[in-house]
Amino acid sequence: MFYIKKVVSFFLAPLHLGLFLMLIGLLLIWFGREKREKQGKWLVTLGFGWIFVFGMGPVAHGLMEPLEKPYLPPRESVEISKDLSPKPEYIVVLAAGHRADPGLPKSSNLGYPAMQRLAEGIILHRRFPESKLVLSGGMLSFDVKECESMRDMAVALGVDEDEILLEGESRDTRSQAVNLKIIVQDRPFIVVTSAQHMPRTMALMKGQNLSPVPAPTAFSISAEEEDPDGWHVPFPSLGYLGTSHRALHEHVGKLWAKVRGQTK
Repeated sequence: MFYIKKVVSFFLAPLHLGLFLMLIGLLLIWFGREKREKQGKWLVTLGFGWIFVFGMGPVAHGLMEPLEKPYLPPRESVEISKDLSPKPEYIVVLAAGHRADPGLPKSSNLGYPAMQRLAEGIILHRRFPESKLVLSGGMLSFDVKECESMRDMAVALGVDEDEILLEGESRDTRSQAVNLKIIVQDRPFIVVTSAQHMPRTMALMKGQNLSPVPAPTAFSISAEEEDPDGWHVPFPSLGYLGTSHRALHEHVGKLWAKVRGQTK
């Protein structure tokens, strides 16, 4: 099931699906029978159009907005208050991939958005110094788990290793929620993940009768209507393709979790 999800996730990427359609179309045009040529042209056109549409800013933001907008903080309360009650006993950071190449510095092991998640987790851990920093993620790279890469980076940034707990058995958000239930039990905690990932995270957490305080980070959309210093070109970009991919991944992930009865 895990690998099936990975294949589906691969084709949820508009770039991957668009190129795949174009490849099939080109094969039909060049190597298919004459009557297949027209079908090939349509597939090439569809693949190009698929990439073009999902690479546009308004489409990418339209897909992302329903996921992130509920977690955009009010201007006057961007940060979680130190007066939060009850005080969180754990700051949980969910993994987002890594590459633990021993030949590279630790700062290269975590990319986007793993570094943003970890940084936000460390900020919150220091805001609530009595808390434990829980790092969750069991995917391997160079025989190192995601949580171990995050731990090494956190220690390099000044976090005491004794204040860190690792959850290194999970391979997806569902298993993270199940395994974290064992660690945090009924104690108050904050969960840190990407903003677009937060709706699915909260739904799966509630499915385990957990009620964390959400601390979203790595936003793709802005609290402002438009960046006054931005330079916008009405043309597709790889950045917007990536945004569309992440949004589609989350929308399908939420639906899949609901169909399987993993959420309330």
